[in-house]
Amino acid sequence: MEPILSAREKEELGRSLIYVLQSTGQAKEFLVDLGVAEISRYDVQDSLIFRENTILTKAIEEYMKMVGQTYLQETLGPFIAHIYASTESHEIDPQRCSPEELCENRGHLWRSCEEAIENIMQSQMYFPQELLAVFSTWQEKVILRGKPELGSRLVSACLFLRFLCPAILSPGLFQLSPEHPHPLSARALTLVAKVLQNLANFTRFGEKEDYMSFMNGFLEQHWDEMSVFLQTVTDPDSEVAVNSYEGSVDLAYELSSLHYMLYGIFAGVHQQTKDDLEPLPTILKALAEGLPVPECITQDQSQDEREEPEYVFPKDMRNLRPLVKKSQSLSSLIKERLVPSTRIEEREKKSRRHVTRTQSVPAQTRPGRERRKRNDVSSVAEKEEGESEGVMNPTRTRQSSTLPRRKSTVPWCRNEDLHFVQQKQQVEEDQELDLQEMKGQIAENQEKQTHLEEQMFKMVEKMQEALDQLAKVEEMHKALQAEMANQMTQMQSRMDALQKECAEEKTQRKKNEEKISILERHLSVLEKTSANCKQGQNKHHMENALEDTSITNDMDGTESSDTD
Repeated sequence: MEPILSAREKEELGRSLIYVLQSTGQAKEFLVDLGVAEISRYDVQDSLIFRENTILTKAIEEYMKMVGQTYLQETLGPFIAHIYASTESHEIDPQRCSPEELCENRGHLWRSCEEAIENIMQSQMYFPQELLAVFSTWQEKVILRGKPELGSRLVSACLFLRFLCPAILSPGLFQLSPEHPHPLSARALTLVAKVLQNLANFTRFGEKEDYMSFMNGFLEQHWDEMSVFLQTVTDPDSEVAVNSYEGSVDLAYELSSLHYMLYGIFAGVHQQTKDDLEPLPTILKALAEGLPVPECITQDQSQDEREEPEYVFPKDMRNLRPLVKKSQSLSSLIKERLVPSTRIEEREKKSRRHVTRTQSVPAQTRPGRERRKRNDVSSVAEKEEGESEGVMNPTRTRQSSTLPRRKSTVPWCRNEDLHFVQQKQQVEEDQELDLQEMKGQIAENQEKQTHLEEQMFKMVEKMQEALDQLAKVEEMHKALQAEMANQMTQMQSRMDALQKECAEEKTQRKKNEEKISILERHLSVLEKTSANCKQGQNKHHMENALEDTSITNDMDGTESSDTD
């Protein structure tokens, strides 16, 4: 059936099968058989075991959640609570944190991984007996195949990849926490889960996640311890928890869910596929239509001759033989096992009409009571007449005004009340349609919820990235503010120097102006002095000239007198 199932159908089918087989005591055999089939399927590429979404992986996930809840609480509960309460950052990606925080964050991650691996290695006393039985049987199977080293890989891929690491990544889905972790805790849990998965796979961090390569030393340090742990949980003689799973399963509900699921799957399957999967489609159809499931011809008839059926506990059902063999033709079985109907019953079926009441029957008046009495008398007469003729038909009374009440159909008298199925067919179809519609709405709501959770996780990641970017922007803003303050200080000092220079220039200018005014005064004095000097010289020259003139005149007079 694996190729015709979707991922959701595999998950639902694996869950229903685990719950049904757990109640009948066959869950271990089921998981062991599917595990061996998975090993045969990936005989060459054994690294792909438990890596795909198959019925086995979904079933083993559900089984570990069912029987390992106490183990999970005792092992990872305190560690998850410590991470939730911590405010330390575990971010070690250089693109998401500053170089100053990187060294400190690496130390936080190392210590958290130490705490997680210590809790897991010391959890042997809580390890479930049921898981130990499955893992040890797998180990025996791979030893018979000549691959003893494959047992540890099976257990690590199952226990860590499908149980412990998912529980660390999503504590709310495993009932380890009632609320979603905040971004710091979510990032810490993600990194711890990565380290633990690589430790369980015995692989180092490579170039793909180069920023995690510093944890390779941690991996190498704990490889031997991990090997001892995997050998312990596959050893049937190991001392594990004495208490086993004590939960109860509603077998009737799980069987009805399983039937409804399988019937819906086979409704859209090609006929050739149905023929290849016989007798399952015929059994599902018989159960859906209320017909008896064909029994094996070679079955011991002594069980049918017993007056009352013997109750069989669900866990003891595996000791009984199946009702139908795979190699038997079911169409021929149905024809042979069903009791042929008589001609009188066929005529009654043809004359019988289906009556569907939608309201209560009104009170009968007196004529109605009279008709009832007459009918009762006629029915008694028919009964006496039938008995006298020796007809083996059951006594038939007047048809009830409401829907007839019949005996409940049981396996040893199904053929007596086949006509009751016809009367209830319409009601069952309506109920089936309503049930399908409700389940479709539930499935749609579950898909929407899953989609919303995915969107929420994406939003959380985006919010974390936005917070990281905001932190970087704040750091840049602080750096710019410091730089601007430094530049403002330099500019203020320059302005003070310029103001000082301007004041000195003004003082020098004043001094120069004073010197100029003094020089101007001196110049004016000198000009006046020079002017006075000039005037004095002119006057002296004039006086000298006058004196010379007078002397000349005197000399001229003397000469003239001499001449005379």
